[in-house]
Amino acid sequence: MPVVTPTITEVKDLKGKPVPHGSTTVETSVTLSGLASKGLEVEIFDGTATKGKAPVDPVTGIWSREVTGLSVSEHRFTAKANYGASPVSEPWVLNVIAAGLPTEDFESGFSGDEGGHIRPGASRNFPTLVVLNVSAASVSFMNFHEQLEPYSSGRPLSVIGGLVKLTLKISVKRIKFGAVDQSAYTEAKVSYFDEQGAIVHQTPIQFRAWNEYTAPDLKRIKTIEIEHTLDKGQHVFFDKFTFTY
Repeated sequence: MPVVTPTITEVKDLKGKPVPHGSTTVETSVTLSGLASKGLEVEIFDGTATKGKAPVDPVTGIWSREVTGLSVSEHRFTAKANYGASPVSEPWVLNVIAAGLPTEDFESGFSGDEGGHIRPGASRNFPTLVVLNVSAASVSFMNFHEQLEPYSSGRPLSVIGGLVKLTLKISVKRIKFGAVDQSAYTEAKVSYFDEQGAIVHQTPIQFRAWNEYTAPDLKRIKTIEIEHTLDKGQHVFFDKFTFTY
C-alpha cells in the first residue's frame, strides 16, 4: 500500500461554518479534517505545539480532529503522519480575532505627558497595529483641541512632513479612517500593501473626510504608509481606524 502524505482539506468552526485557509474567525474552537493512509494515524500541530492525534478511517482515508482553546492570534496547523517517514501536510493558516469590529483610536499605547512623540526610526505599539516613524519631522498623539469631529477626537495620530508606516497585527480586508488638516495648503497620500509587501493601492488622502479602501479578491492589507508630502509646517491628523477582516 503506498504511503499517503497527509492533507488538511477542510476546517470548520463548531457551528459548521467553513474557515478557509488564510481567513479569520472569532471562534476559538475548530474542527480540522483531511486525508491520509487508511487505517493509520496522524498527529495535529499548531506551529510546533501538538494538538492531539486522529485515527484515519480504514475505508475512506479521512481523519478529523477538534482543536479547542485557540488564542486570539495566528494559527498554523499541519498534520504529521505517524507512519512511514512521517510526512507532513501543507499548513492551513487562520487568524482568530476578537469578536466585534476592531478599531484603533490611539487612546492607549503611550505614556508620559508629551503626547507620545515618536522620533524618526522609532516605533510605538498599539492594540491593533504598530506605528513606525520612517522619516516624518514629527509624529505624536497630541490633542490640539481643534474642531476635528467627527473624523477625529481625543488623541489622534498627528504627523508633520514625511513618511509614517502602520503595520497591522492581523491582515484585514477593509480599512476606514478619518483625516483632518490644519491648513488647506497640505497634501498627503496613503499606500496599502499586502502580506507579501506588494503595493495594492495608492491614493491622495481626503481631508475632513472618511478615507476607506477594500482590498481586491485574494488580497489582504497588512501595512499602510501615510506620506505627508506638502506640509507647510502644519499638522495632519489621522484617527478612528476601523478594520474589517
